Amino acid sequence: MLTKDTIKLKELCLDTIECTLCGYRNDTIVDYIKPVNYFLKNGLIKLSDNTKLWTIIATDKPDIIVSGYNDNLGHGERVYGIDYTLYKPNELGKKHEGVQVVFDYVIRQKNFKLAAITTIP
Repeated sequence: MLTKDTIKLKELCLDTIECTLCGYRNDTIVDYIKPVNYFLKNGLIKLSDNTKLWTIIATDKPDIIVSGYNDNLGHGERVYGIDYTLYKPNELGKKHEGVQVVFDYVIRQKNFKLAAITTIP
C-alpha cells in the first residue's frame, strides 16, 4: 500500500527506475530496472537503510552533471545528474577509485522525473 509520501514520490519518477544501489535479488544489467511501484516497495527500503548516503546528502554539496543518452527507442534525451561522493578515492582501500552515487533526472512534460539511481564505479 502506498502512503501519501510514496504517492508524491511516484509522481516525481518515471514509470521505471534504474537503481543499481537498491540491492535487488539476482541483480543483472536488466534486473535493476524495475517498475516504479516495485522500486517504491522493494528498492527504496535499501536506500533508506544507507545512513552514510543520507548523511552525505544532508551535509555535502553535490556536483551537477548534464549529459545526454539514447533511450531504448533511440531518441536522444538530456540527463541531469546530481552526483554525491559516497567514498573518496583510497577511502575503501589503497588505489581504490572511490564511489559516487548519481541521481539522474530527465524532463517530461516540463517537469523533472527521477530516471535512475546509479553508482560510479
